[in-house]
Amino acid sequence: MVNDHPDIIEAHIAIARAHALNKDYGLALDVLKDALKKDPDSDIIMKATAEIHLLKEDIASARAIMEERVKKHPDNKAASDDMQKLTAILVRYHFSKGEIKEAESLCRENPGNTEAWLALGSMYEQNKDYTRAMDIYEQVLTQAPDSWDAANNLAFLLAESDGSPVALARAFDLAQKALLLNPGSPYIQDTVGWIQYKRGEFAEAEKNIEAALKSIPDHPVINYHMGVIYNNTGKRAEAEKVLLKALEVKADFQGKDEAQKLLDEIK
Repeated sequence: MVNDHPDIIEAHIAIARAHALNKDYGLALDVLKDALKKDPDSDIIMKATAEIHLLKEDIASARAIMEERVKKHPDNKAASDDMQKLTAILVRYHFSKGEIKEAESLCRENPGNTEAWLALGSMYEQNKDYTRAMDIYEQVLTQAPDSWDAANNLAFLLAESDGSPVALARAFDLAQKALLLNPGSPYIQDTVGWIQYKRGEFAEAEKNIEAALKSIPDHPVINYHMGVIYNNTGKRAEAEKVLLKALEVKADFQGKDEAQKLLDEIK
């Protein structure tokens, strides 16, 4: 049995991954197939096989193997966790292909898979359907109240979509809750600071967003937020610097047009 010799298992997987790096997916799968003949129930070989299918975008095979893996190893938490992660990957994959019904269906089939629902919410955010994204994050928090991701994302979108004192108060409470669940997260520090800015708490906002920017200095959204706050407090040179940094990123980001407009005004 291959399982009696873990070094042999690792050798098979290493060879398969080397073939996969060269996009020789057929050879990679042949190597793993040979290993599975010797030990059909090997958990890590099944996992590696699913990963190769995923690389070649054979989604159906990857999902089938991971489901079979969970059936064969029902007490293996890693197998269940990997299945949940794969489901989240598939949600993103289908959504990116325009197969939104398939992505939604995967989530409905896995109501307790927080990671999959968060993936769906983030895809709607990227698609600029912020109302649907907020609905999903609300749903996640109903099922998983300690999801800092959902709390942070919902807080940010609430602050962006509704500037009323009531909405900003709830957004701030959610962001504070997220920070308690995940202390020191620069993404949450940015959200807290941005909400504070919208509430007119400029000194506190500057402090939080500076802390976030120190952790991830190249993040375009955080640089944009920092630029807005610096400009608001009269630090125009500093504002120009971080706005230029934000706009170095070629990809779109929330606030990019506003960052360019503000930079033009400063110049």
